[in-house]
Amino acid sequence: MLESRLKLYKYPVFFVFLSFWAGLYASQWGLYAVIGFFFMALLLRYVFGHDFLYTFVFFVAGFLYGDQKVWTEKYEGRIAVTATVQRRGVIKVDSVIGGDVRILGKKIRIKGLSGFERGDVVKTLMYVKRVKNVLYGEPIKIKKTGIKKGFPYSVNRYLKEKIEELSDKKDIRGFLLGVLLGYRDFISKDLMENFKKTGTMHILALSGLHVGILMALIYLLFIPLTGHRNRAFLISAVLTFLYMVIVGTAPSILRAYIVFVVIMLSRMLKRRTSIYNAIGIAGLFSLLIWPTWAFSYSFILSYLALVGVLYYNSVLSVKNRYLSILFASIGAVLFTLPITSYFAGYVPVLGFIFNLVVIPFFSVLMWILAGSLLFYLIVPFALPLIMFVVNTSGRMFLGIISIFSSISPLIRVRMHAPADIVFYYLVILSLPVIITVLKEKIKARSILITKEVSDESS
Repeated sequence: MLESRLKLYKYPVFFVFLSFWAGLYASQWGLYAVIGFFFMALLLRYVFGHDFLYTFVFFVAGFLYGDQKVWTEKYEGRIAVTATVQRRGVIKVDSVIGGDVRILGKKIRIKGLSGFERGDVVKTLMYVKRVKNVLYGEPIKIKKTGIKKGFPYSVNRYLKEKIEELSDKKDIRGFLLGVLLGYRDFISKDLMENFKKTGTMHILALSGLHVGILMALIYLLFIPLTGHRNRAFLISAVLTFLYMVIVGTAPSILRAYIVFVVIMLSRMLKRRTSIYNAIGIAGLFSLLIWPTWAFSYSFILSYLALVGVLYYNSVLSVKNRYLSILFASIGAVLFTLPITSYFAGYVPVLGFIFNLVVIPFFSVLMWILAGSLLFYLIVPFALPLIMFVVNTSGRMFLGIISIFSSISPLIRVRMHAPADIVFYYLVILSLPVIITVLKEKIKARSILITKEVSDESS
C-alpha cells in the first residue's frame, strides 16, 4: 500500500536530479558520503521494492562534478565571486566562481567601490580576511556584470521609475519595487519584520511564484488576442525570458520558467509528463550550469519545499482538495524548517496557515499590480485612477500582513549539529508513513467489525 501511494518510481528524472544534487552537496565531505548514500539506495530498494540503485550512479556523478567544478580551488584568503552592491563599501556574495562556497550570502566590506551604486552586480577577485566576525575584502580586480549593462539595465531603471510613480505611499512603493523588480532596499524595517513574523518573506523576493503568476497572466491575455494556445505560449515564454534578463536570474525564477516551458511543450507535442520530472529537468539544468547553486540558500529552500509537497501529498493521499493543499503547505514548511532556522535563526510558528490565506490574495494582487503598470505605460494620463487602485489594493494586502504579524509568535531556534538535522528529517519522513499505516489499520479494523456484526445479525 505504501509503495502504491508513494509512486516514487514514476518520477525518475526528479530522483536523478535529487541524487545529483545530493552528490554535488556531499562533495565537500569526501568518500564517507558516497558510502552512506550507497547504503541508503539499498534501503530504498528494500523498502519500496523498486531498483533505486540508479540514484547511486547519479549521486557519484554529482560528487565527481562538484569535486571538479566547486572544490578545485580551496579557500585560502583569495576568492572570486559575483556579488551585489548593498551600500557604499559593502557587497553581498551571490555566487562563488572559485573558492569556498561557505562565503555564499555573506556580506563583505570591500574597498574600491567608488563609481558603483546600490544594486549593481559585480564580479571580483579579492583577498578576504575575517576580523572579529566581520569579513573584509581587498579586490585584486573588480568589474560590473549582469543586468547593469546595456539595454536590460536601461529597461530596469525605466521600469523602476514608472513603478515609483504608481504610489505616493512609501511602504506601498517599496513593496511594489520588491515584488515587481526584486528591489528590497526600499522596504522599511517594520514591513520586513511583519513579513518575517508571518513566514511570507518569500513574497518580497522575486521567486517562482512571481514568475508563475506573470507567465499565466501573459498566456491567458494572449489566448484571445492570438486565437491560438500555442502562439500564446510562445509569446509568454519569450516575454517572460526578457523579464528574467531585466530583473536577473535566481534559482526559483529559473525553475518556474523551465517547468512552465517543459509542461507547455509536452502539451504542444501531445506528450504527457509529470510536473515533478519537469522540476527535475529544471534542477539538473541549473546545477550543470551553476554548480555552486547546490549550496545556495534560495536554491535549497526552493527545491526542499517541493520535495516536502511531493512527499506529504503522496503519502497522505487525501481526496479533499483543501486538506490536500493544507498537507502540501505543512510538508513545504516542515522540509524547509531546518534551513530557515539555520540561516535566519527563527521559525514562524503559524507560517504555513498564513500562507494558505496570503498566497491566493497575493496572486490576485500581482495581476492587479502588473495590469496597472502595463495600463500606465499604455495610458499615462490615467495615473490618478491607477494610483487609487494600487494604493487601495496595496493597503488592503499590507493590512492583512500587519494583522497576521500581530498574532504570530516567532520561535528563536538554530540547528547546528548535523545529527540534529538528520534526526529531524527522520522524524518528518516517518510521521506521514506512521499516520498512513495507522489509518489503514483503523480502516481494516472497522471493515472487520462491520463484517462480524453483519454475520451475527444474519
